[in-house]
Order: sequence, then C-alpha cells, then structure tokens
Amino acid sequence: MKFNKGYEWKKFEEEWKRLRREYAAAGMDEAAIEAMYEFDRGVFNSNRRYAEHTQEVGPQAFFEDGDIADEGNSALLLHFLSAFSVEQEDVGVWGRYSWIEKVDSPVLYRCLSGLSDSDREILTLWVFEGYSASEIARMQGSTQQNISKKICRLKRIIKKCILGL
Repeated sequence: MKFNKGYEWKKFEEEWKRLRREYAAAGMDEAAIEAMYEFDRGVFNSNRRYAEHTQEVGPQAFFEDGDIADEGNSALLLHFLSAFSVEQEDVGVWGRYSWIEKVDSPVLYRCLSGLSDSDREILTLWVFEGYSASEIARMQGSTQQNISKKICRLKRIIKKCILGL
C-alpha cells in the first residue's frame, strides 16, 4: 500500500482550513475546534502508520504452478516464505481426519485411531467444525437424540483413554 505523507498531509490541512472556517461560522468555540482537529490528526497518523506497516500479499505474487514470482514481491512475503511452504516429511497423512495424526498422547492417539469412520466424522463435525448435534443429525439423516447419545459415548471413550481406565 502506497502512502505519500506529504500529499496526504497537504490534503488533510486544506480540508481542516475549510472545516475551521465552517465551524467558526457556525458559532463553535476555538477550543472545541482544536479538540476535533487533534482527534482527526490522531486518526490521520494512525492511518499513516497502518499504511506504512502493512504490505499486501496479493495473488499476483504467485505463479499458477506454485513458484514464487521473482519480481514485485513484497519484502514481507520473501521474509516469511517458509511459512507458506511445507517440507515433505511434515506432510504426513492428509485428509479429513489428519488432526488425529497431530495428537501427542500415544494412548489418546490409539484410542482415536480405533474409532469407526462414522464416530470420527461425528467428532470432526462437532469439535473441529463447530456443528451442533441437530445439525450433524440433519447431515447424516439421523435424529438429534441419536447423535447426542453418540457424542456422550465418544466423550466417555475419550475420558477413559485420558484417565487410563
């Protein structure tokens, strides 16, 4: 984002010269006009800081084959390029239930891996995607009571795994 402080400041001051005359003609006292000017100047400075410290990473920065364009990259993109890439050994098993691969506890991992696909789907929809039991029931063509019972059962299974019962 480009911000020409000199040009923008000139426009700001010209606008305020007009506003000062308008406010004075309306009968406002000088202290109130000055307070409004100070507030607007603070907003101007805040917008300037935002413009100077924000760099856009648009789609033009990337080629369609996934390589990064050499010209026109922002310094921010080049600095944090590693955050946009994944090493092959970090890929693991991708898919709908890849969150199970990230579980640190070996006991909980075995417990979650042993769940049926329908139980994993319910757990994924409920915990990670934030759907309610009634919404999950509609998606799966079931009743809300049935899904609620399954969620309670899954909670018990996970609690037993965590507590080692």
